[in-house]
Amino acid sequence: MPSGPAFFGESFAFCIFAPDMKEYLKNSIGYFAVVTLFSILFSSYRFFRYLSWDYLGVNNFIDFKVEKPFVYRTLISSILHFVHGVVPIKPSVLFWFSEFAACFIMAAMFGYYLYFFLKDVLLARIFSFSIFLVLPYIMLLPRYQPLWYPYDMWSVTFNILGLIFLYKRQWLPFYITFILATFNRETACFLTMVYLLVNYRQESNKNMALHFVAQLGLWFGIKIFLSYVFADVPGPVFQHQYMSNIKFFTDPYYEHRIGSKAFEMVFRLAYMVGNFAFVWLLVMFFHKHLNNLFLSRAALVIIPFFSGMLYVSNIFEYRIFGEMIPFILAPAVVILINMIRARTQSQST
Repeated sequence: MPSGPAFFGESFAFCIFAPDMKEYLKNSIGYFAVVTLFSILFSSYRFFRYLSWDYLGVNNFIDFKVEKPFVYRTLISSILHFVHGVVPIKPSVLFWFSEFAACFIMAAMFGYYLYFFLKDVLLARIFSFSIFLVLPYIMLLPRYQPLWYPYDMWSVTFNILGLIFLYKRQWLPFYITFILATFNRETACFLTMVYLLVNYRQESNKNMALHFVAQLGLWFGIKIFLSYVFADVPGPVFQHQYMSNIKFFTDPYYEHRIGSKAFEMVFRLAYMVGNFAFVWLLVMFFHKHLNNLFLSRAALVIIPFFSGMLYVSNIFEYRIFGEMIPFILAPAVVILINMIRARTQSQST
């Protein structure tokens, strides 16, 4: 058995090119061509629509000139800062390519994740595109504060990868993903909560405690390191938004007004219920068709996530829910497929 770096290298390679991955990748040229086109289309719609806002500025992101807490979410900015120093490509082009790469990996890996539960390569590939049906409601169409940040799409991607490695219990790639996700955005800590949810009574308390402490230590270590690196950057460590959320729920004219109070109240009801393009309703009301403990437990992370966001984020700024898409959409897809299969079987007998 190899040891040291060779062992970790071979372990990571096995995780990525495991037998089930090889099966999923068979005859994939056409599939990945369509994923590429979807990714180009969506990333272009999203990036170039919001580029006109230039809220913080791609040039400021790439040069670390944004304030706290935005500067702490440094992974993509750091990578593109390095690339920009080597190859003189416009920052806007680099950030668009980052959006495209996130979309591509996100869709491809979401299909791979679905394959674990659907056990059908074709179905997994077809429904991997369902993520592009939900994403617009969160990342493209929201009426309230439709802002763009370079780390939002990657948060979705890292959560999908984290779920894959949690399900396969492959700890080396999981921890690599966890570290990258934490450098990308502090909400990576919810992957630790997912770990606790899906492993409750599934492994020993000792192992759970060790993993919990390790992840917590990594998360705090990274945050302390970033606070040291960017100590001189102005701005708050995080923002308190609970008053803004109270106003949103109590004042029909708070944020944007386009109609009467009655219209605004009905629109806001539809806006909040319509999160995740309504697919969360499948998970809530047809949960009996899921029959998968991992998916059921992982979906519960939306409860603490929503509760936390009520305090630190504008709850109506939908982009914050993007990283929760795989936790809701995957069980919704499995529920839908199981319902169709059950209906087909009942009609054939």
